[in-house]
Amino acid sequence: MNNEKQEWLKSLKVGDEVSYSTRWRGDVITKIKKITPKGWIKTEDGRTFINGYSKLDNWEGIFLYPVTEELKAKLYYIALFNKVSKTNWNEVELDKIEQIAGILGYIKEAEA
Repeated sequence: MNNEKQEWLKSLKVGDEVSYSTRWRGDVITKIKKITPKGWIKTEDGRTFINGYSKLDNWEGIFLYPVTEELKAKLYYIALFNKVSKTNWNEVELDKIEQIAGILGYIKEAEA
């Protein structure tokens, strides 16, 4: 582990946002719940990290990294995409669907 990463890990405090990525869940943002005297980091979602690496998932290579604005934007996009994808369009009023179709048409024209 490089010095920059070690310094970042040492600077973390309870309540700080951190991120990690898993094969199944993708990128995750969580907060630090506790830092033990040995420096183990426990997150609000139940994971424990030792020297920045997940205690139980070293085989998968799960490690902590800083939360960036790019990551927040990516996760926001994914959340919106999932919300739209899971919409039951049969329950949406026609005028709302027409508004959405108009927006999508405008976007498509702007990209051309």
